[in-house]
Amino acid sequence: SPWFYVEFLNVVLVCLQEQGFKNPAIFIVDYQQGNFNDDLRYLSEAWQYAQLKASKAHLVLSGDGSGGLLALALLFHIASPYNFIPIPVIGLQKPSALVLISPWTKMYYEEKSYPGTSEDFINYEVMNKLSKEYIGEEQFIQLREQIEQLKKDDLEKESCDTDDIFDPIIDHYRNPGYCESLDIWQEAFPRYGAYITCGDEEYLRDEITDLAEKMSAVGKTKFDPRSNQIHCWPVLTFYTERIEELREDGIEYICGIISRMLLWNTDTFFEQGALVPVKIEYS
Repeated sequence: SPWFYVEFLNVVLVCLQEQGFKNPAIFIVDYQQGNFNDDLRYLSEAWQYAQLKASKAHLVLSGDGSGGLLALALLFHIASPYNFIPIPVIGLQKPSALVLISPWTKMYYEEKSYPGTSEDFINYEVMNKLSKEYIGEEQFIQLREQIEQLKKDDLEKESCDTDDIFDPIIDHYRNPGYCESLDIWQEAFPRYGAYITCGDEEYLRDEITDLAEKMSAVGKTKFDPRSNQIHCWPVLTFYTERIEELREDGIEYICGIISRMLLWNTDTFFEQGALVPVKIEYS
């Protein structure tokens, strides 16, 4: 629910003002339809709305968990409209920056591929249960078969010299981690850069690391796996820590990253007194 994030994002708003943004605004998309295609369509419409209402603003796209996957899907949709959205939204512009917190990168997970720790509340059973609810059991089974076939083909390629192997096409809108085309990533990459964070002890760490490596090959990407942290650590610590500094540590760091990406590209950055060279009249 968007209401879960209200207190968290109120602090983000104040922190953005402290960083020097004159008039920051935050939009929360209420897309709780439980259907990937519908959710991506609603997100696209919300993105178009923000563009129209703030045509001169720097727009930052952000998401955590499944919201991070939707954010990546929107980038791909902007680069090339998604076929399964009934009426593709025309004229969408890429964001100035991207912020991802422990993003999902696919919709099917194998038990031993991504070893997690006992500290994390996410594991392959939880992820597969959520994915199956999100894309439907039929699509989930089809995806599982495709990924298993892809893994089998990779093993066969290693044992023979032929390239004549079936390579299943995996929907990269729903599974951005399987997109290997640098051209697609380049086309979808934000204008100024991307920030990706996760916990270095979380179950999804390895695949998020792979995602960061792909994105860093096409644009400025800062990857920040936090020590002794788990899934969606900035949001989690905000609601669980007792000390204010610890609660807001993740927020302050993320807002600092956003300011570095964007303020240099605005007039605001150069309106801070001594930072601006002024003409002095000498007598």
